[in-house]
Amino acid sequence: MTAVDRLTGVLEEFVEKARLERVMLGDMLAAIGDGGYGFICLLISLPFLIPVSLGPISTAAGAAFLILGWQMIRGRQSPWLPQRIAALTLGPRQVELMLGACRRVLRWCRKISRPRLESWVEGRRGLAFAGWLIVLGGILIAVPLPGLPLTNTIPALSIIFACVALLERDGLMLLFALFWLIVTLVYFAVIGWILYFVGMQAFEWLKDYLPSWLL
Repeated sequence: MTAVDRLTGVLEEFVEKARLERVMLGDMLAAIGDGGYGFICLLISLPFLIPVSLGPISTAAGAAFLILGWQMIRGRQSPWLPQRIAALTLGPRQVELMLGACRRVLRWCRKISRPRLESWVEGRRGLAFAGWLIVLGGILIAVPLPGLPLTNTIPALSIIFACVALLERDGLMLLFALFWLIVTLVYFAVIGWILYFVGMQAFEWLKDYLPSWLL
């Protein structure tokens, strides 16, 4: 059973439970276990497939990825949330919406992935590896580069493939995640070099017009 199957089963149980009583978000995530990391991070990362920077939203999402990824690195089996958020109660409608999102994620995941190289994603080591990819991807998403295309999209791809690896127990997806992380670093390095080159050229052009005490 993959994490997606377990996730779907838990959400179906909580739909029935929510019809009888309000359920807490923290209890539901605890029941999902480590599959909750992949599900939450995947949902957060999907908006960043838009090829433009999302500004302050990128910074907030980057912080969320950093917190969740660090918990994975430390080996925590289910996502920790601040008490105020964990204590939020959900009715059947909210849980049904989450179940619908989970099923859409399931259909998408199984178009590109299947269980393979499972030892790469099993246990604390596999969780930590995926956690590092999510932490680094989150840091890169949070880098403020407004107006430049794909600065959120490429690191988001790294996070998405890491999430799919966890949800479908597909170790090969970790290699795709690592590939997109390297592409992001190269892309950012190229952007940095271009900005430096343009800045130096602009300075050379302007220095003839600047007073000597500024040089």
